[in-house]
Amino acid sequence: MLSVSAQEARELYHNDPAVRAGRLSVQVMSWMVPEGIVRFESVPLPRSILEAAAGD
Repeated sequence: MLSVSAQEARELYHNDPAVRAGRLSVQVMSWMVPEGIVRFESVPLPRSILEAAAGD
């Protein structure tokens, strides 16, 4: 997720090596939500299948 205009995002992604090589494609969208409402926080990952199954 980028905090730039749609045109700036297109320019940034156009120069990405994976996009230029055709391995990835880009779809730029504007999100219409109040600023600060979308957050990505650190979430601990399980260290094993057993830990994931336990849900701890």
